[in-house]
Amino acid sequence: MPLIESSFKNLVNKNGPSGLWQIMPLTASNLKLKRNEFVDERLDLIKSTDAATNYLRRYYKKFGKWYLSVLAYNAGEGRIIHGVARATLDKYLDEHPTMYHDKVIKIYNLYIADYTKNKKGIDNLYSIYKDLGLKSGHFDYLYLLKHNSKRDYLPKTSVNYINMLVSFAILENSDRFKNLDKKTKYDLEKVNLNKGLKLKTIADELSMSYEELKTINKHLLKEMIPTDKNSYNFYIPHTKVELFNNKVANMKELPYVENKPSLEKTKKESNSKELAKNKVIYKVKQGDTLEAIAKKYKVSVKKLKIDNKKSSSKLKIGENIEIIK
Repeated sequence: MPLIESSFKNLVNKNGPSGLWQIMPLTASNLKLKRNEFVDERLDLIKSTDAATNYLRRYYKKFGKWYLSVLAYNAGEGRIIHGVARATLDKYLDEHPTMYHDKVIKIYNLYIADYTKNKKGIDNLYSIYKDLGLKSGHFDYLYLLKHNSKRDYLPKTSVNYINMLVSFAILENSDRFKNLDKKTKYDLEKVNLNKGLKLKTIADELSMSYEELKTINKHLLKEMIPTDKNSYNFYIPHTKVELFNNKVANMKELPYVENKPSLEKTKKESNSKELAKNKVIYKVKQGDTLEAIAKKYKVSVKKLKIDNKKSSSKLKIGENIEIIK
């Protein structure tokens, strides 16, 4: 799957999919992968893989089929169960046309229509799939593929995704590739580090290039071990463990630095609060004039015009006038 998702490149996209598994920001939150100014755990090679496989297992418990779990990972659970439920019901009615007006079938059709229109009731779609598809044997992936071009059960890209996955699985087990070296470059070891250590210093002590160490730990967004209160994974090649224990493990940490907002941001927020505190909203009533309002709140007419972006002194009943002192 990572071969299809990212070609095994740990790709970075702040607001889109990132990492080997191309995980979206919202999905990352659901999987409890941290994203902040210090770290993006979608880029953590081990943690993101654990999260993605847990996600797949969660879908497998619902679908009972790995290829549907993969499709749900690719296109989204709602999109897949909607198509699967429709295909299941359509196949059942193709084989039992006299059941079209059956009470239960009518309810199933309402479930599908409700989700199509409102994107609600996903559990109802699962009940169609489990009752008609699994228990009664009316879900058939080949039936779905046969009618997909006209009925749009699944996105075409998702069907291609499964086709590629199957193709890669066949190639992997082909005798033509039996002599390929499939060993990883190195085994990774997770280690504990004191906060505040610079990655360049760690790399030097481990006789590694900074670029190599950074590539392994791409999830760390700064050039040092984060100094906030959270803990994050840090990886080194297994062959470097002895060097690490001798040279790095006991290096002193830097003082704890809380993740504080920037001075400029704090100043802006302070100014906004101060502005809100000194602002009054006046609703214009019949007989009001800009001059009378200015006099009442002890500000100039000119300032009222500027603050309210008015080119004239004309007022409308019900209009809101901001008075900023």
